[in-house]
Amino acid sequence: MVVKMMHKIKIISKMTYVLIPRIIRQQFLDDPVYIYKDILKNFVNKYKLKNNNQDNGVLTLQLAENIEELDCTYEILYKDINRDNYIDGPKIRIDNEDYYKSKLHNDLPDIKIYKIENVSVIGLSDAVIAGSKFSHHELNLMKSHHDLKRPEVFNKINESQYTIAVNYKKISKKNNIYISLLKEHSTNYFHWTTEGLPRLVLITDTLKKSKDFNINNYTLLIDENMPKQCKDMISLIVGLDIDIIDVKMGESFFCEQVIYCTPFWNALDNTQGLPTPSKEFFVDKYGLNLVKDTILKNYKPKKFKQFNSKKVYLQRLNNKLRPITNIHQVELLLHKADFEFVDVGSLSFEEQIELFQHVDIVIGVSGAAFTNLLFMKDGAKAVNFYPSVSSTNYYIFQPLADVSNVDLTHFLTIPNEGDNSIHGKSSIELENLELYLKEL
Repeated sequence: MVVKMMHKIKIISKMTYVLIPRIIRQQFLDDPVYIYKDILKNFVNKYKLKNNNQDNGVLTLQLAENIEELDCTYEILYKDINRDNYIDGPKIRIDNEDYYKSKLHNDLPDIKIYKIENVSVIGLSDAVIAGSKFSHHELNLMKSHHDLKRPEVFNKINESQYTIAVNYKKISKKNNIYISLLKEHSTNYFHWTTEGLPRLVLITDTLKKSKDFNINNYTLLIDENMPKQCKDMISLIVGLDIDIIDVKMGESFFCEQVIYCTPFWNALDNTQGLPTPSKEFFVDKYGLNLVKDTILKNYKPKKFKQFNSKKVYLQRLNNKLRPITNIHQVELLLHKADFEFVDVGSLSFEEQIELFQHVDIVIGVSGAAFTNLLFMKDGAKAVNFYPSVSSTNYYIFQPLADVSNVDLTHFLTIPNEGDNSIHGKSSIELENLELYLKEL
């Protein structure tokens, strides 16, 4: 059926070519192929993507360097090139002494916002697929020591070829424009705030410049299992009117039109190798300022009423990543030092802003809760129980502290023998901690 349809289009295109006056053909068209080439290409790509409605499949695709190398129609709505960034030197606490790492200065990726036609996007992934090619910004930057992005979905064959395990989702709305915020780790509060939201703010700011802008013409694509706090942040930025569709991991979602923004910074996962902080997790402070300014403009924090104490311990389950083996003894010391214990995950996003605007000191095991450094008041202090293995990147949370002018200390933990992963088990030297708490 597809072959017959293609043949008909080819015949119609040739007939159309003949009807064009010869003088115009000779001046502008050397061959009728120029008339039907794009028609055929767009039709085939659209058919392949749109009609792959089987439950699952494995695609073998060529990795393109960028969106512009894909076989698709696109328009660049915004671009910002030749960007750079500074990050202050992190403060590290070792044996009751403070040490400072160097200040970093390095380039950032160019930012481009595209409007793309007839492509598929993949849940929990930055991938955009068109025909036999796909774009994925960070796969082009990965080295041998980096963790593969979503190994459940992607398998590397060679430097330019991958297989992608997908399941297919039919179009839920026709003639609608999608905004894709799909990305690896986007359901993590840190990644959503530092990667997803800057893209959303910049996209909406760009679209609003058009006099014809109407939020009802757009549908937002986000990854499934996004925490409620993250969805609350969406409503603060774009309001409650925008439609939202959850896309499952590995789900291929076909879009007749989609708005896509390239990453603000390179989130290259490195849990075992030696870190390169200027290239792997060099978080963009421009994006952080976009998020902070937009959210605080749209929401004026109320007074935090749950307790009067200005010292807070960010409590969390200890069976997750980076468990502390002597956490119970650590928490006893924090009780004695009059810290309030708070499970940040139980708070709404608005309550989290109120809490972090309220406190003078926060302390806790390194994790996504420290993303809220972005909303702390000027001059506040934060103490992060931080892993000290060879793959540790000490610059990850520093940009958030820089933006809010927060005094951030990395209180180093002691890794268990033989464990070199940043997510491995460790302990905290209790005597040093007790002395340090008296200084705060």
